Amino acid sequence: MPGCVIHGAGDLRVEDVPSPVPGPGEALVAVRYGGVCGSDLHYWRHGGVGDFRLREPMLLGHEVVGTVVAYGSPDTAGPAGRPRPAAGASVAVHPATPCGVCPQCVDGRRNVCRDTRYLGSAARFPHVQGGFAARIVVPAEQLRALPAGLDPRRGALAEPLS
Repeated sequence: MPGCVIHGAGDLRVEDVPSPVPGPGEALVAVRYGGVCGSDLHYWRHGGVGDFRLREPMLLGHEVVGTVVAYGSPDTAGPAGRPRPAAGASVAVHPATPCGVCPQCVDGRRNVCRDTRYLGSAARFPHVQGGFAARIVVPAEQLRALPAGLDPRRGALAEPLS
């Protein structure tokens, strides 16, 4: 499966990456479009973003939309108890995964989690792989259904515009 992998400053490759399989609580998404963020450009031009330096190859991308292929478990609950998007639905992928256990997450303030992980980020090691691949696996709660009639190319702007 093709993926856009950064190896270091100026060393960006489209290469074969393993096809992911969703586990419990996860979704498999066929990526259709992705926005190129400033952080993606910094990884390519400088091998890092601020103090976050590339230490291993990493899939770029965190502004992605696609189609739900499958879920790793039969649970139908989505974020905040809403039904999750059905297989075949067009979705935007929220790029942040809060830890779920810190005081902020437990208090319902996941947006200020101190241990959030972001798709396509070298802030941690091993790095969090990004969304510029044919298919990705993400926590199912990170999916946001796109409104009917919204062009998925515009949907790829949901994360940077929010």
